[in-house]
Amino acid sequence: MVDLSPSTVSFACELDAVACVNGHAAIDAPLVVSDMVCEEAFVSRENLGIVAGCREDADYKAVKPLLDAIAHRVMWMGHAGAGQKAKVALTLQRCATLVGAVEAQVALANVGSDVNVMVEDVIDFMHDMNSISPAQEAFAHALLDEEYDASFTIEHLMGGATAALASLEDEEMILPQAEACYRLMELLALVGGIDLSPAGLKLVFADEETTNRYGLDWSRAEGAFESCDCGCEDGEDHECECGHDPHEEHECCGKHHH
Repeated sequence: MVDLSPSTVSFACELDAVACVNGHAAIDAPLVVSDMVCEEAFVSRENLGIVAGCREDADYKAVKPLLDAIAHRVMWMGHAGAGQKAKVALTLQRCATLVGAVEAQVALANVGSDVNVMVEDVIDFMHDMNSISPAQEAFAHALLDEEYDASFTIEHLMGGATAALASLEDEEMILPQAEACYRLMELLALVGGIDLSPAGLKLVFADEETTNRYGLDWSRAEGAFESCDCGCEDGEDHECECGHDPHEEHECCGKHHH
């Protein structure tokens, strides 16, 4: 059994154990996409990689020809779960890089409005300094050109991020940057951007006129991230068990998130 999807490390290990008990082998082999904004991200073998983990080296060697047919770069990372563990690290790195690129261009567009710096010049400088990979450069140009259609979407990116965060949660870990990156994706998906490419994250910072052109509805996000920790129902007109009104003008007991 070969699992190309992102999942938690614990699930990969459980799948391996079940397969072993039944006389089979399980290989966790999550797919890694290099250039996420190219038109057919999953079609080109050159654009795909696989990090694999399995119980026995012989099992990996048996499926290696299949994996090689799918992806340009295939690497065995170790025992069962190792592929997903590597995928967690790759996903966290990728998400941080994407959001960093988005925020960099937003800053260039808004900081020091009387000083003109071309985004293209910054991208060219990073290229000349070897501080940007080809995939990162493609993403930067997609942001600049507002190219938000691609076969690799926010939904795909969130799938990997969800698995990564769940793996961290299994170990009772919280990484603030990873959580913040995920919230940006979640917000874009919530307002209708789940089918956009990851470059669509730039729209989170855009004005209403721009976002309307891409069918985003910000009213969907109203109240989506508000909650109460006191154990009561958190509907719009609920009366909180702690005795406080949940609206803006109340003096909060400290258990509400606004």
